[in-house]
Amino acid sequence: MFRALFHTPGEGDKLLAARGIQPARYDVVVLIRTVSVEAALAVRESAAYKELAQTLRAAARRTHEIVARNAGRLGDVDHSQNHCFLFNYFYADDHETLLKVFDYTAGWFQAKTALPNSALMQPLEGESADYGLINHASWPTLRAFLPSLIFRPTFRSFVLANFKANGVAAQPIIYRRV
Repeated sequence: MFRALFHTPGEGDKLLAARGIQPARYDVVVLIRTVSVEAALAVRESAAYKELAQTLRAAARRTHEIVARNAGRLGDVDHSQNHCFLFNYFYADDHETLLKVFDYTAGWFQAKTALPNSALMQPLEGESADYGLINHASWPTLRAFLPSLIFRPTFRSFVLANFKANGVAAQPIIYRRV
């Protein structure tokens, strides 16, 4: 379980508004990892999951629940440490473009922020299409990545510019483990 610290610079608010998609503003994330998609689907049908989901729905203005598959990975995200955890909610009209732009810009994060890990989640067919990809990653400290997002001009001129040019909305939120 993760609690939001803050939203980092993103791109695509106008695109989301034009498509009628509410921006990701999730204060709490519950991530359930399983060994397979089939196991995730079974968890969703379990009494424990249904009770958890009902509790969260009753307390929240809005929830977003999906079963996703692994669409890519750069090392396992280590949840044993109290790192800064990213959940970045991506939307694009075209899923192929979204994957290509993600792959193209991911190298910047590795090179400029020393990104040690990343797990790319793609909702299964039939799941909510509000976000075509959700990237989950972590850094040991805020100092490991935040200055690059604020002070490196290439973050805006390369990363955010590629998102905008390709119709990609990126909504990154930084969390801490609860």
